[in-house]
Amino acid sequence: MLFNKKIPLLGFFVLSTSVLASNSYVPVLYNLSLLYGFTPISGPVKELSVSIENEKGQTIYELEATLSQSGCLNTLQFNDKRKRSELILRRDGRTLKGIKDWSIITMSLDEKCNIVSKTESGGLEEYHTAKNGLLMSTRFMGNKVSEYLYDERGNVNMTKFYSSRGVTASNIVMYSDPEHKPLDYTLINSSRYSENYATNSVCQYDERGTPRECDLTITWEDKPGKKPLRLKVYTQATFY
Repeated sequence: MLFNKKIPLLGFFVLSTSVLASNSYVPVLYNLSLLYGFTPISGPVKELSVSIENEKGQTIYELEATLSQSGCLNTLQFNDKRKRSELILRRDGRTLKGIKDWSIITMSLDEKCNIVSKTESGGLEEYHTAKNGLLMSTRFMGNKVSEYLYDERGNVNMTKFYSSRGVTASNIVMYSDPEHKPLDYTLINSSRYSENYATNSVCQYDERGTPRECDLTITWEDKPGKKPLRLKVYTQATFY
């Protein structure tokens, strides 16, 4: 689930990671999945493809990404048809360059190809990461806007969003089997200024532990009579 205050479509999708080992998440891919809300895949990913379907079987979100063997993101693009939002990024040395919704975007990378900052529409967003490369917090024009907290296994279990008035929204995540099924979870969202919701995710995994198909059910905490939103998330990946 991305963790964005405006709750993008995949904002309902929680992102988790295991202890960094041979099958660990590539930091730049994992961190971008937190920021843009797509499925995190562990291991030496070469290509990643994600699609989401609504209850009518219509594709409403598509994402493609490619990485180098050394773990650098080469390309990333998504098309969120429901929100009419698009992103295209391509790596040029230690910079990701592209366009998001007709605005030019650049992301600076460190020597390990991890994200350092983003410039978009004249605004600067900075990223603070832990020693293992995972995203800890973001700042926009010097002000903290988000914070990511992890459990002892390295799974994100809380996200907080900030404004000048303090915490404006938060997500709490509970896992049914964090070691073997990192994307089977229940997420509880609380917000001052928008609808509170709960998300339940149940996935089917392949022999590598990749969540090939996930069923998401989103219910509205403030409107129990409102029809739940049901989505299917399909993920395909190739590896080095």
